[in-house]
Amino acid sequence: MQDFDRIVYLDWDTQPLQPIPSTFWDDLAKKDDFQAPLYKYASVKMAHRGGGKIPTKVLPCGAFLYIADKSIPSELLKFEDVDYLANKWLDEVYYGAWTDDKYDGWQSLDFYREHFEPECCNIRRGVFNKDDDIKVFGHPRLRHLKGVK
Repeated sequence: MQDFDRIVYLDWDTQPLQPIPSTFWDDLAKKDDFQAPLYKYASVKMAHRGGGKIPTKVLPCGAFLYIADKSIPSELLKFEDVDYLANKWLDEVYYGAWTDDKYDGWQSLDFYREHFEPECCNIRRGVFNKDDDIKVFGHPRLRHLKGVK
């Protein structure tokens, strides 16, 4: 991020499915300086959330990241030394810890959607999207759906 004010990172299996609209950067700027689609994992758990009604297996997915604050990458690294994070080899646990920490803990699915969910990305098995909800970026398996250009 040394040379740019904001970036979008796409994982190896995330591709453009639609032409990028001229409002792309402005649309991303309407939400938080960090955005990633929320994903439900089978084997990863955010144990510090405590369970119960708080989802412990939903985390920001690394398939699409928007970062518009140069301090965020360094802030993510502060979670290397915390005891409550398992699976520290998985980048998503760092994103989950950071988004939880920013607002003093997990708030709710609606809160996450309002602040951190990018409107331009559709990942398979994402918490908020349906398979037929075509966005600008997504998994190449979604190319077969009606509306993909």
